[in-house]
Amino acid sequence: MCEKSLPTKSSLNKHSRIHTGDDFAVCYLCNVQYKRTSLHKHLKTVHGKREPKTCPQCGGTYIDQESLKLHINRVHKAQKVTCQVCEKEYKNQGTLSEHMEIHSRRNREFTCTTCQKSFFKSKALNVHLRIHLGTNKKLCTVCNGMFASVREHMKIHETQT
Repeated sequence: MCEKSLPTKSSLNKHSRIHTGDDFAVCYLCNVQYKRTSLHKHLKTVHGKREPKTCPQCGGTYIDQESLKLHINRVHKAQKVTCQVCEKEYKNQGTLSEHMEIHSRRNREFTCTTCQKSFFKSKALNVHLRIHLGTNKKLCTVCNGMFASVREHMKIHETQT
């Protein structure tokens, strides 16, 4: 490699392609490989399009600046956010907003017919139903509770006597 000094990581990556032979790009519309310097001309003349935008951090190509911005915000600027109700952490506001539905009573469509507890997802209700059905649970003869490990649970009763 050469001793050239460049101001940014992306410009260094772009320059280093000269030395690595990675100076080629594939057209995202027709999958034909071109020299990076020729891709813009190809897109304009063959497809009548502008050159796609390249992510400076991972090299991914995107149709336009808006798509690139969306990618950068989702993938590279993942700022963890915390649920104020249960303190679980999520990688961005979108996943936190999705999670917040769990804390909302209005969207709990799946209700246990035995105890009336409601759930956001049917899978959660099915897991909950195991309590009432006794699936993979055994009965404690002291308190009539259902437990996966009665032996482990009995330690609670032993400390109470």
